[in-house]
Amino acid sequence: MMWQLLATFILPLVSMGMQAPLQSPRHIVFGTTTTSTPSFSLEVAPALTNGPRRVITDSLGISVTASSTIALDAASGAVVFEKNADATRTLASITKLMTLQTIIDTLPADSTVLTIEQGDYERVGHNTFNVGDTATVHDAMASAIIASDNTAVRALVRVAGFTPATAVTAMNERAQSLGLVRTSFTEVTGLADSNVATAREVAVFAQKAFELPRIARFAGLRSYQFTAPDGTSYSLKNTNKLIGGIIHIVAGKTGFVDEAGYNLVSLVDLNGHRVLIVSLGSGTTLDRFQDVKAVATWVFENYTWP
Repeated sequence: MMWQLLATFILPLVSMGMQAPLQSPRHIVFGTTTTSTPSFSLEVAPALTNGPRRVITDSLGISVTASSTIALDAASGAVVFEKNADATRTLASITKLMTLQTIIDTLPADSTVLTIEQGDYERVGHNTFNVGDTATVHDAMASAIIASDNTAVRALVRVAGFTPATAVTAMNERAQSLGLVRTSFTEVTGLADSNVATAREVAVFAQKAFELPRIARFAGLRSYQFTAPDGTSYSLKNTNKLIGGIIHIVAGKTGFVDEAGYNLVSLVDLNGHRVLIVSLGSGTTLDRFQDVKAVATWVFENYTWP
């Protein structure tokens, strides 16, 4: 099968220097809390009724360049692979998944036209728009998610009724409401090294983001074209190069700043079974895609679903 062919070429087994894969799945319990206690917990779950079951038990695992990695079954929360999943790492543009889900409830209708203001423009990183350009909220969302556009994110924050400072406050409050005790934000685009979380906690807020239709509709697109209200045509290409490849990426988001290394979160589907993979701190831009592909392949080769 496809995953066996992939395994032949990209899954070197290792016997030293790697954290071993889990012998029985653990699962993340999602919820909310009003105390300082996290609203998710890790539990040993050798007999999950609806989760994946390990069928190959003698595999020593896989080698990934990422500093921190976690893979979990999206339906049950069962953790099927992890490496340093509780280490705090800089998020880079994965931050945008928290920014957008935080402002989504007050974001204007998709057809609303916004104009890029001087305060929206961010010189660093990728920017589709310049000051004075116009776009619908729908197309600004596309640019923020597909092209990781910093200016688009800042404009969306503004039209949703936030300042950058109040958006950061709301993002941190949302993280707390999800029980994410090691997640913290200081700005909305991901350019700040001080935007941090663990791979395990990224999995929680990334899954929440991908459950929202206004985010999910763009997070799995390889490319997108649109014409702005002023007649300017734009063509966006997704920064997640796995989309449209041999594995089916339902949704994903990349991130990079020097402090973070190369980050990637992807929701992968095989025959209706979805695995959420978070990879933080891969060595190069190509490594992050190889790391996620390798983890996905290993999981689907070593686990079966009821």
